[in-house]
Amino acid sequence: MMRILLRRILECSDQQIEDVRVLRNKPGVRDFMINTHYISKEEHLDWVDRLRRSKHQIVYLVLNEMDVYGLISFNQIDYFKKECDFGIYLDIERRGGLGSALLYALISHVFDKLQLEVISCDVLKTNDLAYELYRRYGFREHLVDIPIHSNEKKKLTTRLFLSANQWHTNKTDLYNIEKHKMDKYDIDFE
Repeated sequence: MMRILLRRILECSDQQIEDVRVLRNKPGVRDFMINTHYISKEEHLDWVDRLRRSKHQIVYLVLNEMDVYGLISFNQIDYFKKECDFGIYLDIERRGGLGSALLYALISHVFDKLQLEVISCDVLKTNDLAYELYRRYGFREHLVDIPIHSNEKKKLTTRLFLSANQWHTNKTDLYNIEKHKMDKYDIDFE
C-alpha cells in the first residue's frame, strides 16, 4: 500500500513548491487546465503568497515521501453557504487509480471535516476521463457548455456538483465498487 500525504502547500518546502510548478507546466497536465499558459517562477510564487492571505482557498500538495505527485485545491470556500469548488491534477505518470482514491478522500474531507454541503468543479469538455470519473462519483451537471476564454482561446466546460446528502447515500457502495483502487493507497490529510 502506497502512503499518500496531502500537505498544505504553505507548509511544504521551497523545492516541493517548485516541483508542483514544474509538474503543472508539463504538457500532459497543462493541456487539461482551463488556463494553459506556462506558469513562471515569479507568477507561481505570487500565487503562493496570495494563498497566505486567503480565507477562501486551501491548497494541498499530493506527496509520496517527499515526491510531489499532484495538487488539490479547495476554492471559493463559502462557510456561510457551506459550499466550495475544487481542482485536482496529477502527474500523468502517477495515474491509474490514484485519481479515484484522491477524489474519494477529498470529497470525504469536504463533507466530513470542512462540514460543507455542496462541492462543485468545472471540467473541460475535452477531458472525458475526468468527466466520467466525476459522474461515477455522483456529480451531476449544473451548467453545460460554459464558454471560458483562456489564453485567447474559447473553451467549453461543464460545471458539476455533488451534495453531501448524495455523497453520504452512495459513498459505501462507491467504495465497494472502487475498492481495488482504494486499497492501493493510504491517504491522509496532514
